[in-house]
Amino acid sequence: MRRQPPDLTRFSEVYIDESSQTRHRYMLLGALVVPTPLSQRLEAALRAARLPELPVGEMKWTKVSRAKLPAYLRFIDEVLHPTRWPTDFHCVIIDTHKLNDNRYNIGSREIGINKEVYQLLLKCWRKRQGRNFQVYLDSREIARDKSQEINSQVTLNKLKEVVNFGVRMRSPEADWPIRRVQFRSSADNVFIQATDLILGAIAFQVNGHHLQPDASPAKVALSQRVLDLGQINDPMKDCSRRATVWWRQLR
Repeated sequence: MRRQPPDLTRFSEVYIDESSQTRHRYMLLGALVVPTPLSQRLEAALRAARLPELPVGEMKWTKVSRAKLPAYLRFIDEVLHPTRWPTDFHCVIIDTHKLNDNRYNIGSREIGINKEVYQLLLKCWRKRQGRNFQVYLDSREIARDKSQEINSQVTLNKLKEVVNFGVRMRSPEADWPIRRVQFRSSADNVFIQATDLILGAIAFQVNGHHLQPDASPAKVALSQRVLDLGQINDPMKDCSRRATVWWRQLR
């Protein structure tokens, strides 16, 4: 029998990034969910939104400035447009003062992060049951030799397997919804860049940077735009509206 191609109308792409891992009290991980049939059109719209101020280069929270603010605002307006694109955004917030990797993660922060990625992917599945997902994580480190590449892929394959088993535990009739888990470079991927910006904007608020006397006016403006479009009235509380904010209760 000839293998049938997958029905891409049932697929979504999930782009995952992390923010404020060090030096700040609250760490965030976020997932931008884009329906696969719309991903090429949305990517083209996001690249157009950068012009004319930012024709090239990676967009990221640390680069937000007054001169570039109009391009960043248009970019965020596009990806979080309330009706044009049916995208989802979910983030988890972790109080780093309560982390205990030695007790729960055999001393590995990477294992702790993968546990939060697991929770994020279950959230994506619960919101869009019946869909399949291709997951792309920002490559935190570029492997410099083949053994590192192999080890990274083994970790991702294990993550995919664990999430799919987690889904089956909750819904035995569910198919294996996580079909792919891979790393992508944020330098080349506008969706990971968008995830970085949305996460950075929320982290800017929950870590109190917007209240500092020397706070960047451009970042204050962009972070408020993200909250408004995401319908996040108070990022210090759980929220499930245009964007989902989930404060993790670590045990």
